[in-house]
Amino acid sequence: MKLKLIFSLAIAIAIFSCKSKKDDRPAFVPYPILIQNDLAKLDAEPLIVFAFTIDNNGKVVDSAVIPKPEFKNIAKQFTAPFIGDNNLKPNYKEDSYADEAIGVFNFTYTPMPKVDREKLAISSVVVGTSIADNSVFKNLSISKKEEKTGNTQQLYWEASKYCIIKTIEKSGNIITKKYNWGV
Repeated sequence: MKLKLIFSLAIAIAIFSCKSKKDDRPAFVPYPILIQNDLAKLDAEPLIVFAFTIDNNGKVVDSAVIPKPEFKNIAKQFTAPFIGDNNLKPNYKEDSYADEAIGVFNFTYTPMPKVDREKLAISSVVVGTSIADNSVFKNLSISKKEEKTGNTQQLYWEASKYCIIKTIEKSGNIITKKYNWGV
């Protein structure tokens, strides 16, 4: 199963590595595929998704088991838009650094300096891969603005384990949900 995931990731990177006429920079890490692969893995295993609502003090105030299709719909909202697409890529820059303390190599994507950040749905993406094997996905964080509400959503995804979604409402209220499916 792990080999299949790595093979899928390698194919995805190869596909996204093709250079376009508009932007000849190297391809961005295809983070939507990383989420989709984790969701496919979740479907293939007999796992349960637990949902926790956490208050601003870090205390769990509600919990429930949710169906996998419901969780997949929640997670898929972070697979689009992909900032590596030709129409968005010129708006973002890539930086990278190694965090040897935790064994993760991070790719960070933020808006270019002269871009109007208010017009971009995604304000930052950080993809963490293993230092030992760059094809092994470790974690992901995305900060984006919801188009309909104007609220900010922050995703932290730990590969094959859990994700946390913080919604920061325009009023300042923060709603934190943790979805755990890993062992």
